[in-house]
Amino acid sequence: MSNPGQQGDAWFDEAVSVVGEVIGFWGFKENHGRIWALLFLSAEPVSTSTIRDALLLSKGATSMLLSELEDWRVIVQDPKQQGRERFYTANQNLIEMIVRVMERRESDMLEQIVERLVDVQTNAKNSGASAQQITALQEMVDLANMVKQLVSIGQKMQQRNIKELSGLLRAIDAML
Repeated sequence: MSNPGQQGDAWFDEAVSVVGEVIGFWGFKENHGRIWALLFLSAEPVSTSTIRDALLLSKGATSMLLSELEDWRVIVQDPKQQGRERFYTANQNLIEMIVRVMERRESDMLEQIVERLVDVQTNAKNSGASAQQITALQEMVDLANMVKQLVSIGQKMQQRNIKELSGLLRAIDAML
C-alpha cells in the first residue's frame, strides 16, 4: 500500500478526478484540472514522467497540457531538473489563479458586451421598444457591469487568503 495522501490512494485519485471534472465544466480540458490537482496535492515537485504515468497521458499531450498550464500561470516549473526531466509545482494562490482566468477570458468580452448592449438599448429606444423591453435591456447591462466589477474586486482580493475572503463573504451574506 502507498503512503497516506499519495498518488494511488483512493481519496487522492478521486480528488484529482473531481477537480478535472470541474475544470472541464468550466470549459477547459479535464486533464488541465487533473494535472493541477495532482500537483496541488503533492508535497514535492512532480516530474513530467510521473504526471504522464499517473494520469495515463501521452508524451505529446503531457507536454502540451503543461505548457498551457504554465502559460496560465496555474503551474510553475521547479528549478530542480534531472537530465531532460522537468519538475512542476502548482500555483498555491487559488485566488490569483481564478482572477487570472477571469481576467484573460472574461474581461475583454465583458467590456464588449456592455458596449454592445448599450448600443442595442439605444437602438431599441429609437425603434420604439416597450418600456418593459428597455428595462430588461438595462438589467442585462447592469448584470454585465456587475460581473466586470466582480473581476475588478477579484484583482484586489489576490493578496488576501481564502479564510479572510470567506469571512468577508459570510458578512456580506448576513447583511443580505
